[in-house]
Amino acid sequence: MKNIFSNITFCFTLFILWNSGILLAQMSNLKFERYDVKQGLSSSEIGNMIQDSDGYIWIATGNGLNRYDGFEFQNYLYDSSDSCSISKGEIFGITEKGDYIWMGSTLGILNKYNKITGCFSRYKIYNNDKLWNHSIWDIVADGDSVLWLATERGLVKFDIENEKSTVFETNQGKVDRISIQQNVMYNIHQDINNPNKLFIGTRAGVLIFEKNTLQFSKFKTMPFKKVITDIYQEGKNLIWFSVEDYGIVKINRKSKNLSIYNPANKNPATNFIRKKSKDEYWVGFFDYGLAIFNDKNQEFTFLRDIPTELLNFPVNNCRFYLKTKDDAYCFGTKDGLYISKKRSRLFRHYIFDKHKTKRPVFYFTKDVIEYGDNAYLVSNTYQLPVIVDKKTGKIIDTLSFSKNIHPEFKKLIKDNKNRIWITSDQGFYQIDTIKNEIKTPKIKTNIDISEYSVSDVVNSEQNALFFISNGNSLWKLDTEKDSLISFDEFIKKTGIINIADLDFINQNELLIAAYPVSLKYFISQNKFEKIGGDKKANILKHEWINCGIANGNDILFGYGRKGINIWNEKTNSISILNKESGLESNVIYEFEKDKNDNIWVATNNGLKVLSPENYKLINRFDEEDGLIRNNLGRYWGSTLKLLPSGNMLIGGHGFFTIFNPDSLLKTNSQSDKIEFESLLINGKEKRFDKTLSRETHISIPYKENSFIIKFANLDFDKKSRQKYKYRLLGYEYNWFVTKNNNITFNKIPPGDYKLQLTLNSSENIKSLGIKIIPEWWQTIWFKIFVVLSILGLIYYLYQKRIAYIREKESIKTKFNKKLLESEAQLLQSQMNSHFLFNTLNSIKNYIVKNKTRLAVSYLNNFAILIRKVLNNSEHKFISLEEELETIKLYLSLESLRFEDRFVYNFDVDEGIDPENTQVPPLLLQPFVENAVWHGLLQKEGKGEILISVKKNDNKIQYIITDNGIGRKMAKSIKSKSALNKKNFGLKLSEKRLESLKKIYGLNISFEIIDLYDGDIAKGTKVVVSFEIK
Repeated sequence: MKNIFSNITFCFTLFILWNSGILLAQMSNLKFERYDVKQGLSSSEIGNMIQDSDGYIWIATGNGLNRYDGFEFQNYLYDSSDSCSISKGEIFGITEKGDYIWMGSTLGILNKYNKITGCFSRYKIYNNDKLWNHSIWDIVADGDSVLWLATERGLVKFDIENEKSTVFETNQGKVDRISIQQNVMYNIHQDINNPNKLFIGTRAGVLIFEKNTLQFSKFKTMPFKKVITDIYQEGKNLIWFSVEDYGIVKINRKSKNLSIYNPANKNPATNFIRKKSKDEYWVGFFDYGLAIFNDKNQEFTFLRDIPTELLNFPVNNCRFYLKTKDDAYCFGTKDGLYISKKRSRLFRHYIFDKHKTKRPVFYFTKDVIEYGDNAYLVSNTYQLPVIVDKKTGKIIDTLSFSKNIHPEFKKLIKDNKNRIWITSDQGFYQIDTIKNEIKTPKIKTNIDISEYSVSDVVNSEQNALFFISNGNSLWKLDTEKDSLISFDEFIKKTGIINIADLDFINQNELLIAAYPVSLKYFISQNKFEKIGGDKKANILKHEWINCGIANGNDILFGYGRKGINIWNEKTNSISILNKESGLESNVIYEFEKDKNDNIWVATNNGLKVLSPENYKLINRFDEEDGLIRNNLGRYWGSTLKLLPSGNMLIGGHGFFTIFNPDSLLKTNSQSDKIEFESLLINGKEKRFDKTLSRETHISIPYKENSFIIKFANLDFDKKSRQKYKYRLLGYEYNWFVTKNNNITFNKIPPGDYKLQLTLNSSENIKSLGIKIIPEWWQTIWFKIFVVLSILGLIYYLYQKRIAYIREKESIKTKFNKKLLESEAQLLQSQMNSHFLFNTLNSIKNYIVKNKTRLAVSYLNNFAILIRKVLNNSEHKFISLEEELETIKLYLSLESLRFEDRFVYNFDVDEGIDPENTQVPPLLLQPFVENAVWHGLLQKEGKGEILISVKKNDNKIQYIITDNGIGRKMAKSIKSKSALNKKNFGLKLSEKRLESLKKIYGLNISFEIIDLYDGDIAKGTKVVVSFEIK
């Protein structure tokens, strides 16, 4: 009884749901983003809007001026402490002229914003030197030097160059109501046909002002004396007016026809009218928000009547309209700014009034197919399928169904015979496209298909449909024979609990994505194969599997919790793509390929597009790009489908969306719309000579070397979460990626840098030079000074040390020199004493032998010699003449002493001047004495000594040649005493020569040469060489 009661209850519920009102639907490709004070506006009440030549949107509000750059709002508010700030009052009229933005306030102040310097100037309006502080509602620029102002008390001409104003009033002393009301002017429009003519909308109709005559006249074609809120001229002949109590009025100036359009049963008060498309116009209503007027069928469509809150339509007082350069629609209302991007309009949303159903929370579009050329057939939960007009989104028809108890219809598909099949929780059915009714098919089968819930179906090119039933059953319908077979027996053997998805790997292979193991079905061979291995240790450990799709040698599996597993058939290996690796979501609902094989992925965080080659994320789309919801699933299920036309379908909660994937992927943001906007230090904007967008190079003191640079992307059609890359050349050469519109730098050292910024996918670079000015102690000159000072100090200390060492060495050298000189004098004294001893011995021999006369003569010559020796020994150098005379005296004494046993001769080069040539004293004497004693005294016969003086370059040579017995013979003679005397004198000479070298740096050397005649010794030659001083 319990089961019967449950079935009756369920059937009754479905019956109620099917008969619960008429389902309504509409199509809209409009989706808006709303901005108010929460998003940064200084006021939600929008008075006017323009887009300047740089791309910024300027918004006049009830509390100052705002500038929107695509990221955030810059508020310009009155500041009593800042003379560069805007004036008080609400802002309405606004226009651009060159590098200036002009705006008027309700307090009658005209403001000028300098886009180069970032400062405001304020101008008061005077009428004959009398202050004219009436609200400025509209501003029109006329040429280079004139502004026309529509004010609360007449028309004002403002001369920009002279900063003078002239007021023109219409009543001119009249006090009747119409004249006074016509003096209240709300808008100005310059006639396209005649630039000297201004159309002026007033509180009591339309006036014409002739600039040549400075006179007002009536616009006779427009008879209504009502408030004119907007004037829009379309071409040369059509003029549209927004008129209080009348809606919109169209006047054909050529035919002078006047047409009035207003919606039935609604307050006709309008704020503006602007062209939307060929036959359509935007109309802003005071009470009903935004509407679209179709001039062809003369119908108004109010966006507030579209049954959804998801598209964020402006449904309240819609005041102003602006179309940006990149085709974004902007609407100013009393409750904020609404923007619809061009990119978002690539999605066409078909909205159902789900509130007409009893269970709107479960109302979901399960599937859509193209139904003829102009319609879609739509399968929704708990409703009969409906036929929807592609263009309008309106329901054309609802399919009929003969059974009293209606199933929940699901998937739609066409077979090879172009028949349409629809699955349900009570089997599957066919659709009669002629009668637009659902009928039970005639199928050859033993299965009672009405007892099965058929969830999914795919169409094979081999004339077969494959169905998933009851979650874990697989059927094959032969569409040629209309026979149905089941694979339940094999499926049960595999242990499959749930079949999630079906997809064709190729014409012969069917992918069965299932839990806990997935399969391949080979259609022509009628066999199954496990994917990932046939063993228990299958590498694909499916968990919460939702979908699968084949791509070449790979199969992608989507899961409800862990992203995507990519299985490669050749290697039997898997790779993982998830949130951590850049997918941005781990909840995967559905896969689909477009005609270019790009893989589209429905997730709980928007729509992702993967490259079929490397599975990299190449694009993403979410609510900011036009999707109604980021979460594209319902109870872990989703509808994402490629239609035969190439368009794609997204099924949603009370709606479905159609889009063209190629068009979406072609829309790219532009790098040339990036602007550097401001530099913040400790949260406060730093001012430069120009605004940052106009600067090419800025300088910052070192104390402000931690800063934030804000930038704008003035592409209002940019995709969501656009990535940018930047680097500061000179500080860091690597690129950094950011999603934000600000870049933070901390403690940048002094130097010259270049900030480069671009879109992550672009090479068009925006640059800004930045110089961090060093403190005085960080400048290069200070560093050079410090280095030079240190070097100078080092050099000074070095020189002091060198001087100290030199002084020390000088003292030491002087001491050593004195020591050597004393040593030389001592040696010379020793030589003199040695010579004296030998001479006295000779005198003694004469006396002993009683040779008195010879002794006296010898003694006289000896005295002369001693005087010369003593005199020469007092000098470091003597003349060569003195040296040779001394040697002659010595030899004469020795010749006398040895009874003329030898003769001596002198040979001096003619090139030598003996008188002026300086030589060391007594340098010859030891060598001459050694020749006499060593060589000649032992010789038999007459001895001979030749003393030659030669000059060779800067050197003098003494050559002492004797014909004595030679050194070898002398050594063999047993005359020990004579030999010892000779040896002593020669040693003293050697020591003296060394002393002279050290003291005077003279290069002195001597050489002894033995002379032979064959083997017989013939004497000795001594060569003494020294430099001339």
